[in-house]
Amino acid sequence: MNKIDDREKIRILFELLENTIKEKFKYVGKRKWGNPSGNQQELDVYEIEDGVNKIWLSTTEWCNASSGEINRCCIITTLPDYNRRNTLGQIFEMNMPYHFSKLFNTRVYEEGNEVEIRNYGKFTIGRRGLKKQYFFDYLRENGFEDEIKYDEEGKEYISVIKIKDNNINSQYLKYRLIKWTNLLKEFKDYYRKLFEH
Repeated sequence: MNKIDDREKIRILFELLENTIKEKFKYVGKRKWGNPSGNQQELDVYEIEDGVNKIWLSTTEWCNASSGEINRCCIITTLPDYNRRNTLGQIFEMNMPYHFSKLFNTRVYEEGNEVEIRNYGKFTIGRRGLKKQYFFDYLRENGFEDEIKYDEEGKEYISVIKIKDNNINSQYLKYRLIKWTNLLKEFKDYYRKLFEH
């Protein structure tokens, strides 16, 4: 697959995802989201559920911390009861950088009529970074080895979402976002407990 290094293409893909969220998922209102930098942002929040699991999500744009330039768009997710001090704490973020860089954990690739949003396994607990290997080992140890893929350079990643023919099925999007939100909460909780001791 080929990397996407085109702001307009990324914006079109993001608008497709954003419109699917707005049209197909339940709007619950505006809520403040916190993040490790201490910033808070009030965003429209949507709810998706599958009968057993329920998550909240929002879409947003984020800027480069040093320049202030908006450099990526994002879907952030949480669980409805995962509130901290009247703000929502994000569990999973699917960033889509406007310009390709291997510095980003999430990268977007395309081939023919298919787009793949990849995550390379770097996550944080608060401000603490976790090694990529921790994530991939966690997947293997907990029965999710089939989610691990290898890129063109032999590096491990997960395929978060695939978009075909500039279309996304809302049930597929719901399934993938619920899956990764719950799995990442379990992963982060595991390492929080481990690091406490």
